[in-house]
Amino acid sequence: NLLFYFEAEGGIRPSGVIFLEGCYCERLILKEKHYYFGITYRRENLRHYELRAESESDCKAWIDAIRVAR
Repeated sequence: NLLFYFEAEGGIRPSGVIFLEGCYCERLILKEKHYYFGITYRRENLRHYELRAESESDCKAWIDAIRVAR
């Protein structure tokens, strides 16, 4: 499964894609940063992503959706 991301909301062409197969998605607890979650992989040479949601409920919804999609 894939997660496409865009430069701006309403963008037509994706700026990139995140492969969700085999990923781990967890809430990140970062000082002075709220609603962050991360996408990581078992293999160390793969990129790590830090993403931010608009609210606590959005953050939980994103994490749940990514966990189901992987």
